[in-house]
Amino acid sequence: MLASGEDFALKVMDLSQSQPKTEALHWSKLGEGLWQTVPLAHEARGVYRVTLPGNAIQDRDFEYYLSAETDDGKTVVYPATAPQMNQTVVVMPAAPGDVSN
Repeated sequence: MLASGEDFALKVMDLSQSQPKTEALHWSKLGEGLWQTVPLAHEARGVYRVTLPGNAIQDRDFEYYLSAETDDGKTVVYPATAPQMNQTVVVMPAAPGDVSN
């Protein structure tokens, strides 16, 4: 769950034996079906990060999944049911009178 206007930050741990060719977060506002892809930033051995700014999310619930292309060209996804069934994030609306956004 995110608060209205909050960035969605994700830390990803890749446990594969070798560094993948690519790693990405795919996300879509619920009900739209238009997927956007954001590459993950490599931070350290097997550690990646990605952030979706609150202004990109626009206070809308969204779904996402992760993908990685292995060094032998295979694509793996999380969750394993993606892209048919994905992770869902609910954005809570701002409270009446909240001027923090």
